[in-house]
Amino acid sequence: HLMRSVAGGFDNECMAVSLMNSTFYFWCRSLRSDGSWPWAVLAALSYFCMVSTWGGYVFVVNVIACHAFCLMLWRHSTKLHRSFSIFFMLGTGLAVWLIPVVGWTPLRSLEQL
Repeated sequence: HLMRSVAGGFDNECMAVSLMNSTFYFWCRSLRSDGSWPWAVLAALSYFCMVSTWGGYVFVVNVIACHAFCLMLWRHSTKLHRSFSIFFMLGTGLAVWLIPVVGWTPLRSLEQL
């Protein structure tokens, strides 16, 4: 994929990969301590930008949901609940509200719940 995103190969995918990586980074940062929940807001904003550039946004929200589920099985905490709630509600809410192509699909499809 590096070949497509360097030296003039600008398209939706090269933006989506950068935003996907920043979403995962901010998500992991939001789980560090009880006071690191503001990073979940940045993760949600990064996820929203990624949704606006790439149609494969379902992958990212499902990976983060699976990660949160595995962490919940291992050790549940309020910081996990707070971070995932902020990420999902803000990121999905912005996508549903501002991106016409997405519409109500995230709330109607079992694939994304």
